[in-house]
Amino acid sequence: MPNVSALPMDTVGAVMTDLMAQNGPVALHYSSTQGIASSRRSCAAGDAPPFW
Repeated sequence: MPNVSALPMDTVGAVMTDLMAQNGPVALHYSSTQGIASSRRSCAAGDAPPFW
């Protein structure tokens, strides 16, 4: 289990809000364990905000 108390909840909330606005139905649907392809590409490109 991750130490959830160490996560910046304001940042996590903003990311979740953006994710739901852009990919809500896809994000809530069962999918591969690799996650949403567009979100993976954003993280790989460095577009996602850091969580540390």
